[in-house]
Amino acid sequence: MNANLVNKSLLNLIESHISPIPECGCWLWDEDESTQINYDKLSIDVEVFMYQIYRGEVAENQNVVHTCQIACCVNPEHLSLRTKTDGIKNDNGGTCKTNELESA
Repeated sequence: MNANLVNKSLLNLIESHISPIPECGCWLWDEDESTQINYDKLSIDVEVFMYQIYRGEVAENQNVVHTCQIACCVNPEHLSLRTKTDGIKNDNGGTCKTNELESA
């Protein structure tokens, strides 16, 4: 199967599970507690997939982290890379606040 078709099909599936929050720009993943999705017998990390599709490759020694501080956000503009040796720590410059999401 063509990799571009797989990516497009997977992206369409993922986008059907995203709820944009205009007040803060987050794209909330609406599936359970995890940002994983099963696709074609694979477990896909939605954050990593979204980063790769919209921003670029993720090296083996890197993690995708949330600059908005919202763990279920999959907006590529709110995702950045950290090396695994830096640990999985988020930026302090996030613009989303939990209470904004609760009132939306």
